[in-house]
Amino acid sequence: MTTPDVSDVSDYGMPEGGFEDFEIPVVNPVTDQPAAGANAMMCDTAQMTHTAARAWCRFVGNATVPVLANVNGSDAMWGNESGVLPLLVEVSTGVYTVTWPATVQDELGVEHNTNLRWARASCEDAAGFFRAKVTAPNVVTVTCTDHSNTASDFVGDIILVEAG
Repeated sequence: MTTPDVSDVSDYGMPEGGFEDFEIPVVNPVTDQPAAGANAMMCDTAQMTHTAARAWCRFVGNATVPVLANVNGSDAMWGNESGVLPLLVEVSTGVYTVTWPATVQDELGVEHNTNLRWARASCEDAAGFFRAKVTAPNVVTVTCTDHSNTASDFVGDIILVEAG
């Protein structure tokens, strides 16, 4: 498997105990990667898939139609092209949903189900309380309240959502 999935080194075809060099020293390090480096890289990558952020977006709060921030609006492990951008919806005052595609393709063209496991939210421009919760495998619901615990859309403020 590759990200955005959660992986184990066996997903990369690594045998138990890791790869071994055919010849020591490695004859041509340009074409033959030493086993120690390959094993460490695969282990590091597999471990990272358990906790890494998969996607983030910055959007402008709005009472009807929130939009991605004009500069650095979003990015994800699966890219940032128009077909995989998050869909933003203002559900009710102070409640937004951020929906990423249900399936995405990795760099090899393999399709994966989006399966977000955690989320967090904050506001870059204003003080308040911002909660994020994964409410479906590809959806994060963000709830925003001001300091008096009153629901607010934080109109014109940039809200950051991260999900992994």
